[in-house]
Amino acid sequence: MTAAGYQLARPADIHVQHIFRFSFGKSVRYAVKKSKYWTMYSLHNRDVMKDSGAASYELKVDVSLLVINVALVTLAAILRSWWPLVGVAFLLGINTAVSYSLLRLIKREQGWWFLLLAAGYFEFIYPFAVAFGSFLGILKYLWEVKLTHRYK
Repeated sequence: MTAAGYQLARPADIHVQHIFRFSFGKSVRYAVKKSKYWTMYSLHNRDVMKDSGAASYELKVDVSLLVINVALVTLAAILRSWWPLVGVAFLLGINTAVSYSLLRLIKREQGWWFLLLAAGYFEFIYPFAVAFGSFLGILKYLWEVKLTHRYK
């Protein structure tokens, strides 16, 4: 539909409730699986950073910054210096700013305690699962689409 010129819209007056009943482990496994196929789809359509409906722009920024932050923490450990950690704090601030409207919504709907739990999950756990799934999606896309031409 986007190729035909349609745009994704989310009217503010429509509320959606997800009823997944996922456990923590099932949620992480689902994130890996979903991001693997989303990545393949996005690579094929050359729209990796677009809001696809399956993965928001904020989530894509979150995962991208996570990869950079892991590299900065690794660099800090290798250099035995705290200076790269300044970059981590800066990028966490950027990520919070990008996700501000979502965080504000969570706080308004569920309160401070749930916001802290959700922010911890979406800042430090979920992006790892999405990054791993995206990595698997890149490998699967390169192997099945580019190398073996399995899908045409």
